[in-house]
Amino acid sequence: MNKTVLSNGMTIITNKVSSKIVALEYVVQVGAFHEEGYPFGISHFLEHMMLNGTTSRSKEDIFNTIQYLGGDIDANTSFYSTNYQCTIMKKFWKDGLEMVSDIVWNAAVPEGEIEKERKVIEQEIKMLSDDPINHLQEGIFANLFKDNPEKYTVIGTVDSISGINKTRLDAYRAQFYTPDRVALVVSGDIEHSEIVSFFDNYDIQASSKHIEELLPEAVNTLGSETYAIRSDFDQGYFSCAMIAPSRQSEDYYAFQLIINLLSEGLSSRLYRKLREELGLLYGLGMQYLELKDNGLGLFIAITAAENFAEVKANFIEELNKLKEQLISDYELQQIKNVATYHLYSVSESMADLNEKIVTDHMFAEIEDIEDTIQTISSITANDIMNCANRYFVKSNYMFVEMIPE
Repeated sequence: MNKTVLSNGMTIITNKVSSKIVALEYVVQVGAFHEEGYPFGISHFLEHMMLNGTTSRSKEDIFNTIQYLGGDIDANTSFYSTNYQCTIMKKFWKDGLEMVSDIVWNAAVPEGEIEKERKVIEQEIKMLSDDPINHLQEGIFANLFKDNPEKYTVIGTVDSISGINKTRLDAYRAQFYTPDRVALVVSGDIEHSEIVSFFDNYDIQASSKHIEELLPEAVNTLGSETYAIRSDFDQGYFSCAMIAPSRQSEDYYAFQLIINLLSEGLSSRLYRKLREELGLLYGLGMQYLELKDNGLGLFIAITAAENFAEVKANFIEELNKLKEQLISDYELQQIKNVATYHLYSVSESMADLNEKIVTDHMFAEIEDIEDTIQTISSITANDIMNCANRYFVKSNYMFVEMIPE
């Protein structure tokens, strides 16, 4: 792994791996959480507009060329960043880097395409509103965070994006798309010096602006409150949200192993108890979301509304067991094996490997996969119990029930 910060402030991170495929990803540190003073959803809207051609290439030129070369270009927006990716064969890496760099630094953002993209995004919003899990998460965020719940949709609302125009897009881009807020991450069989040299004659002007770092998100006081939201969906959904360790925390990997133990696969504790033994639900899952200074753990169960109380009681019982009883050596090794398998799977895909590096870059120190595996292998049953005792407490829970009308 190598890292260089250019004189204009842009960061280049490369991970040299033997592969016929190269993954190139620009990470712009601007996302839904930066949108104060702008219409919510503008980060995602701008991402759409950035893919509508550059000052020297039409949209068709870019996508036809990449497809001809057998590659792929994509983009996405999150709470904290907007990312532009190109995955391509090694022999065409310079073409891929030229294209994705042109998009990031020279996008035309044509005014004539704004209404078309607005209609596309409105359809995306409608599609997400038809997704029960997305609807549930919006309910969780609306009750968990104090300020502007609209921004937790990332995509915005039909009302908020109606206020986005060329002037606002240009102002937002000028404020945040500056080299000091941009990193290029490359995974593949390319020398670091080759990537750095690519920018020797690339004109990217340094920014003289200083943007304050985001403050941690303001969270409502938790205390095992239960919130009910009504929905048009036929199925009921029960969820628990809890503040979780940040990626920098010594508890981070222990918490990830706990998620595996509780919810990963048909042999997980919660699946065996809630589905196989009690027959209370159709499906379940746990996930971890990155926030600035901590994480967010989410448990979701798909079940009838009349089962919510029993699901909740058994879920809490399983969490409490982890606080009171050491897990067995067998279970500990099993969840370590699952985590190691996932990491090795990531290492087989240049795009997935790049995503891990991007997340490390955004939230912690960049860590080699073998080092991560070593950290996981060192976790003990006592570490699991200590983590559970720190985070599985009544004052750290919030419950949301989505009840069919």
